[in-house]
Amino acid sequence: MKTKTLLWLGGILAMGLMAPDSYAQIFTFSTIAGGSHGSNDGVNSAAQFSNPTGVAVDSAGNVYVADQLNNAIREISPSGTSWIVTTIAGGSSGSRDGTNVAAAFFGPTGIAVDGATNLYVADQFNHTIRKITPSGTNWVVSTLAGQAGIAGAQNGTNTNAQFRNPTGITVDNAGNLFVADEFNNAIRKITPSGTNWIVNTIAGGSSGSADGTNTVAQFFGPAGVAVDAGDRVFVADQFNNTIRLITPTGTNWVVTTIAGQLDSGASNGLGTNAQFTSPVGVALDSKGNVYVADLFNDAVRELTPTNLSWLVSTIAGGSEGTNNGTGTNAQFFLPSGVTADVYGDVFVADSGNNAIRMGISSSSAPEVGSLEVTITPENAVIAGAEWQVDGGPLQGSSMTLSNLTPGNHSVTFSTVSKFTTPAWQSITVTAHRTTTATGNYPAAIANAGSLEVLISPAAAVAAGAQWRVDGGPFQTNGNIVAGLSVGSHPLSFNTISGWTPPEAQTIIITNSQTTLGLGSYDLQVGSLQITILPAAVVTAGAKWQVDGGTFQASGATLTGLLPGTHTVAFNTILGWTTPTSVTIAVDANQVTPLAGTYLPEPPQLSGLTMSNGAARFFLNGLSGSVCVIQASSNLVSWWAIATNTISATGSVQITDAGMAGHRQRFYRAMVVPNYQPQLSGASLRNGAFQLVLNGSVGSSYVIQASSNLINWSAISTNTISSGGTVSITDPVLANYKARFYRALVNN
Repeated sequence: MKTKTLLWLGGILAMGLMAPDSYAQIFTFSTIAGGSHGSNDGVNSAAQFSNPTGVAVDSAGNVYVADQLNNAIREISPSGTSWIVTTIAGGSSGSRDGTNVAAAFFGPTGIAVDGATNLYVADQFNHTIRKITPSGTNWVVSTLAGQAGIAGAQNGTNTNAQFRNPTGITVDNAGNLFVADEFNNAIRKITPSGTNWIVNTIAGGSSGSADGTNTVAQFFGPAGVAVDAGDRVFVADQFNNTIRLITPTGTNWVVTTIAGQLDSGASNGLGTNAQFTSPVGVALDSKGNVYVADLFNDAVRELTPTNLSWLVSTIAGGSEGTNNGTGTNAQFFLPSGVTADVYGDVFVADSGNNAIRMGISSSSAPEVGSLEVTITPENAVIAGAEWQVDGGPLQGSSMTLSNLTPGNHSVTFSTVSKFTTPAWQSITVTAHRTTTATGNYPAAIANAGSLEVLISPAAAVAAGAQWRVDGGPFQTNGNIVAGLSVGSHPLSFNTISGWTPPEAQTIIITNSQTTLGLGSYDLQVGSLQITILPAAVVTAGAKWQVDGGTFQASGATLTGLLPGTHTVAFNTILGWTTPTSVTIAVDANQVTPLAGTYLPEPPQLSGLTMSNGAARFFLNGLSGSVCVIQASSNLVSWWAIATNTISATGSVQITDAGMAGHRQRFYRAMVVPNYQPQLSGASLRNGAFQLVLNGSVGSSYVIQASSNLINWSAISTNTISSGGTVSITDPVLANYKARFYRALVNN
């Protein structure tokens, strides 16, 4: 059993009680993108999100995300077994229409996609409905309905209509939009009429939980909507902890409660015997099953239609966490959005984990894909040109080969007289998709051949990686340069920021053949090494983390960090003052050192009593700390009366026998630092050796160097700053084959 309280962007959520789980389908969930807070595009876990709340999937299997706190719309495209995340619109706070990142959103929460891949967004804090239209490789954002910054409940056309924090949105086969207008407690329908959009309230409009027709019905914070082929609208009624169904009847809309009850919980069962705790996302699959993102239960629930009711089951989650797995072995943290594709896969916006998760049912279609290859020109096809995958049977032009495992496959082509054979291609096949490719047979040129170059990884290609032969014009990935003379040709690659280009190559061109060249760019990354002091706090469990990631032990080196600034933070240890978080610059191909020094929390004096002219009190503090007890009669002049080591109990009694000689007496305790200087974080930069000196604050140390561990000479004298560390540079390293360093207390 667990209980929670939570302040969410839609309002205050109540406490929830977990109950035993049961399952309709067995789903296995994995993280396909994200998992850390940020806004980076990238592949799989290299991408970052900030409170993703809405998800939608198109017929090609691309997933679209309303990334709420990044004010952005993201696309996640499948590529083999990988998922590539790009920002297609927004990324800054505002209400601008425009193209790609020139547009601005303010808390986009819900997202839907139609058959033409137009996207529709519930732009929550702008109180508007936005449309994103694909135009070639661009995405054009426009405002369909509502007025940015003006909340209201007015029906009307285009921007004459008003919304109040719209959160969920869906689109039917006719292009009508349905919106969960959360703070108006209403469901709105937006009907296209020529170039206009007409907004009407079809149900609700006042706070409550009543079933009924049109505005007689009541909702309380509806957050998610989905529509089926019969225009029935399913609603995640957030603060009523229920799932509602709105059925069109003539010109009316009849609202009924099909699952859940006002009392929050996690019970599975039929209809209103089941319980939810703040359901916020709802979606339908092709079989009519309803999926619910049950926010406060950290679970994904399924409603399966029966003859008499709806059977509610928990298909995944039910406890807070990040684990991938099957059923309750999978964990979520505040799942907010859910959608399903035509293959039975379920996608979840796992808001609290800043991740997008994918669930595959045991009843889903097999995880295989297809490949279709078209051969040009037609004369080559007539001459008998064919293709094959992984050395298998030859296939004719435009034939489709099915049941291929996801990932890379080798496509080669047959040799045809009087035509140059295309180079082999590495084709990435994606599950549940038909990948297309082309093989072009140019007419053979005597004593000449062609060159095709494939560049990897995809992120480098996206960053502008290109190649050229014989010092000619740069070519993009996969281009073919024809008419090259038989023999040797130099192949080189351009330089792009953040990547190390491949070494130049010599390519041998063969008569009437297309030679394949490969070039792999390496991402330039850096490392960070953090040393924690003193040793006692390391023993007590002190650790560090970068950018909110996994905590690391003292002295560990974290690799694979992108060049630029990163935030280093430290965990809290009882009895110690935690170092302040710092921002540190990481350079490519360098190990950046840093030290974090914990200080014992100040000792406390308590329990002052008088006995036979002597003052007695207790010194309380961190066990093992050495403290000086000082006394004063005027708060100006202080002198030591005792030095004590705090015992394992965290307390020691102090006696001041000299109290009788004073009219008044004040006491204070001060910690005596007791750890030795240490050198750490060695690195070589610009010909100079750099390291970090760690020690007692205010202490002075001499840094000595040696080339033979026998003769030592001082290279600097340093006093430790308030941060407990100081950087040391030895610019004469280049003059020695070996160099050793040590730090001594400067007496």
